[in-house]
Amino acid sequence: MMPGLDGLSFLRKLRNIPELSSVPTIAISAKARKEDKEGALQAGADAYLAKPFSAQELHEAINPFLISMDGH
Repeated sequence: MMPGLDGLSFLRKLRNIPELSSVPTIAISAKARKEDKEGALQAGADAYLAKPFSAQELHEAINPFLISMDGH
């Protein structure tokens, strides 16, 4: 948890800033319920990882963004 602002509120604010709205985001949380993942994705996260996660899971979450950046 972040003091004063939760992660979903932060994502919503980020998505409303034109210069930052396309920055890829991965929500990382101790909450592993389906509803938590859906909420993060609806708030603007591009991917979701529940803790604990493996290095492989992190790689799989990051890789699509690296591939799309390589095409620029």
